[in-house]
Amino acid sequence: MREERQYTVLMEAEGGGEETAEITVPPGEADEQDEEARRQAVQIVKDWIMDGDWGDEGASVLAWYTLEDEGRTFPRTRVTVEVPANEEALMRQAGADPDCDHEFTADGEGGCDENPGVWALGGTTFSFRSRCKHCGLVRTKVSVGSQRNPGEHDTVTFELPSEDETR
Repeated sequence: MREERQYTVLMEAEGGGEETAEITVPPGEADEQDEEARRQAVQIVKDWIMDGDWGDEGASVLAWYTLEDEGRTFPRTRVTVEVPANEEALMRQAGADPDCDHEFTADGEGGCDENPGVWALGGTTFSFRSRCKHCGLVRTKVSVGSQRNPGEHDTVTFELPSEDETR
């Protein structure tokens, strides 16, 4: 009968930071156990990065892990973790009405009829502009797509409408 296996996950984050975790994989074929350890290691790295303080704007964080077990060391593996923006905090920072039940629409925000509020910014980058139907808060999301530079990530910004934009 096969036995469970113990693995050590050595993690590093771009810009500093290191952490170690232990994984126990249930009995099974050796290659299946290794694959399960890799799957768990990726999730542990993502959780570790998400627990960090990356600010309200979100981030794209490059990290690596190395698995070790019973004298074997697996190749170092890269993981990119997308930390989403804290939209609620960004709305508060922009001065949004905290009691508003925001309902965003792109109608009337430019672009073309088929995709209101959508603007191509070059390559795979697009901007999506929408406005709250209730308070007029403007939300602009920029998606950098697949042609991104290291560390570049999707963003979201909020701003109160100017006097001449108020509906």
